[in-house]
Formats: sequence, structure tokens, C-alpha cells
Amino acid sequence: MALIEVQALSYRYKDGTRALRGLTFHIPRGKKVAVLGPNGAGKSTMLLHLNGIYLAQEGEVRFDGELVTTKNERQVRSKVGMVFQDPDDQVFSTTVWEDVTFGPANMGLPDDEVDRRAASALHAVGMLEYKDKAPYHLSYGQKKRVAIAGVLAMNPEVISLDEPAAFLDPRGKETVFAILNNLNRQGTTIVIVTHDVDLAAEWADEIILIKDGRCLAQGGTELLTDTLLVEAAELRLPTITRLFKELGGPETQILPKTIREAVQVLSKK
Repeated sequence: MALIEVQALSYRYKDGTRALRGLTFHIPRGKKVAVLGPNGAGKSTMLLHLNGIYLAQEGEVRFDGELVTTKNERQVRSKVGMVFQDPDDQVFSTTVWEDVTFGPANMGLPDDEVDRRAASALHAVGMLEYKDKAPYHLSYGQKKRVAIAGVLAMNPEVISLDEPAAFLDPRGKETVFAILNNLNRQGTTIVIVTHDVDLAAEWADEIILIKDGRCLAQGGTELLTDTLLVEAAELRLPTITRLFKELGGPETQILPKTIREAVQVLSKK
């Protein structure tokens, strides 16, 4: 069942740049969705429409069946939380605690509920012990986790993230995605924008390929083994898929996209 539906969405910036050109896709409820495409495809502009920061100029965005408009944009923003690529664009308060309590406090919630949400969110990302720290004393990965906590404290149904693995070391990337996977197991819908096809192949339930402000395709991770489609999206095949193509084999061979799938294929030989 679609939680978010985007239909024929078009958007032009004030300088005349057309970012979206009739974009159509849907976000299934409770899934892990990866949106991929080249630079300038409109991916970040699309994310800003999912939670009502931008409103449709042409076409429509619906959340849980309801059209997103000026009348309900604030409510939608509380349901669809967004984590920006650079946490310095999002984490700006004097302390971590002030930063995470900012959103729920501005929702007009009672102080005890604000405190409960902030403590729960910081615990979920492993940052509760840093609650009195100034954000500028934190590492990049720690700030990323605080940014996620700030969104979590709003109790959203969807969390969208723009390049969540950018500039993270392997351990930091592992930590962030462990948090996202845990949230998804609890029912949160997760949407990420990424250039990393290997990450998308390993992590996502659903793939959306975007180019020139349009949706090229939507479906399972098997889309990432379609050479013509991946080339059209100006991406590359997953590393494991490229390796198996180089090794050769019958045209009907199912190409693995992940290490786990490769092991399964090789174990049958």
C-alpha cells in the first residue's frame, strides 16, 4: 500500500531551472526505498516535496491519500522527517539536548513529553550520553546521528535522508544504517537518496531510478542488474554484478547483486 504518491510532479526554480518534469512514483508503507540517479536528476528537489517544504507547482503529492497543500503542510512535515546530507545544516543549537528538543517543543507538546521524546530519540541513536555536549565538539558521524535523533523526536511515519552515507567512515556508515534498519523493523518507512548502487542493492526493498526530473523505473533491486536501464540512469552495475558479467556465463544466468546472492549462486555449482 502506498503511503506517499507522487503524480506528474513538475517544479521549476525561480531562475528558470526545471528540476522535475512530470515525475511519477510511489513510496510503499513500511519499506526501505532507495532513490538513485545522476547529479542534477532532481533527487534532492523531490525529497523536499515529500514533506511539504516545497509544494507542487504542477502535478500532486499525496500523503496517506491526502493531497499535500498549504493547509496541511505543517502536519505533513511532522509525519515525514528529513535528514539533510550535511548535518551542519541541521544541528545548530548550543547543546545536543537543545537541538533534539527543538522540534517537539515547537509542536507545543508538554515539557515532560518533549523530554521523553528527546531522551528516547537520543537513546535510539546511541547519543544520550552526549546530550550536554556542544555539537561542534562532535565528530561528523556523531552529528549525523544527532540529526537523525532530531527527526526521530518528531515521531514521524517516514524518514527521508539525502546521501546518508556521505563522508562517513565504514564504522560510521554501519552505525547509521543499523539505526535505520532498526527503525524500519519498528514500522518506520525509510527513503534514502544515494549514488551508491552497492549500498542500494544490499539495503533497499524498493528502487526508484530518476533522470532529468523523470522516473525511469521503479521496482525491486533486480533493476540494478539491467545493464541498459542502469546505463540510462548514468549509474553503474553493482560490483558483484559486474564481476559475474566479466566472468561470463549463459545469458539466462541470474546475475547476483550482493555478496550473499553471489555465495548462493556459487554454492550451487
